[in-house]
Amino acid sequence: MKTTRKGGFTILEVVFAMGILLIGMSVVLGLLSFGAGLGSNAMRRAEAAGSLEFIVADLEERLFPILEDGSVGPPITIENAPVPGSDRLVYSASAVPEPNHEGPAAILYRVDIDVAWSRGGSERVLSFATLMPRQVPFGERLRQALLGSSGPPAVPQGGQGP
Repeated sequence: MKTTRKGGFTILEVVFAMGILLIGMSVVLGLLSFGAGLGSNAMRRAEAAGSLEFIVADLEERLFPILEDGSVGPPITIENAPVPGSDRLVYSASAVPEPNHEGPAAILYRVDIDVAWSRGGSERVLSFATLMPRQVPFGERLRQALLGSSGPPAVPQGGQGP
């Protein structure tokens, strides 16, 4: 009695094909999660770069304090201040006089800004640098002259302004 084999796959061939399919799908899923992580990181970097305008505006008001005699004081160091307009970003800033403008009457300062955020349990930092003159904007001078303090008026506990 002769047995003839008809078309079909043996169990070994099916298991081997499933193994190849499993490896291929694992690689594709790994690439997708890696791409999603890169996309999320790129989104945070773009948000940090876009928030730089708000940070510079905040620095213009806070970096150089007005002294009692009305003159502009030396720059202060800012650590982990919240970025205006964002609840996930914080920034730190420090200023040093430019080499051609050193001394007590330095006019131009190099300001190093670090924007930080947390992602996946680790902290990420994006660094920027800009040049700023040693001055206080007119609006801040006017606010301090009228209110006698540096900053907006305090809001009562109820959350309503005056």
